[in-house]
Amino acid sequence: MAVSFFHRPRCEPACAMTRHHFTFNGKCGQVNAIRRCLISQLDAVAPKDCIIKTNTSCQPDEYIAQRIGLISFDQTADVGGTAHMKVRGRPCTTADMTSRQGGPLPIDDNILIMPLAGDQEVDLVVTFDRGTAHTHARFGRIVAAGMETLDEDTHVLSFETIFGDPHECLSQAFDVLLQTLVDARTHVEATQ
Repeated sequence: MAVSFFHRPRCEPACAMTRHHFTFNGKCGQVNAIRRCLISQLDAVAPKDCIIKTNTSCQPDEYIAQRIGLISFDQTADVGGTAHMKVRGRPCTTADMTSRQGGPLPIDDNILIMPLAGDQEVDLVVTFDRGTAHTHARFGRIVAAGMETLDEDTHVLSFETIFGDPHECLSQAFDVLLQTLVDARTHVEATQ
């Protein structure tokens, strides 16, 4: 049975996060544009489907798929690959996942997915895709992004990352914003 992640809600990650603060000299609208890019425009890899081949546990397939969907996966792996997990008679953890065709593996290999007892078995395949939180929340990398105004030209941008270096996330947000501005300028010039 294939369970789609299209309608799953976003929940808190299993790991502790740290709040990062960056001070900017600029107008409020400029800093807010960076904040909005951080929230919705950063590229990420996330589970797309969880194909349950065998499930003799007491948990429904949807529960297992939901648990898999909450796991952060390696962002450098090939989204054309898959992650597989086959466990019998003991607790399933992210360490039990194996990669096929260069598919992403969990960032943390110590997350309990579900307990299994006796002769219970779970065998599944996870497929992935790449996108931005603008299209679906499952691609979100940034949470709790806020902005505080210190004075007219000084603002503090603060956020937490689910995964990834905060400086790298900020750099990617700048790149996205710059490309958006270049595209807008090109469009305006073409229509004049």
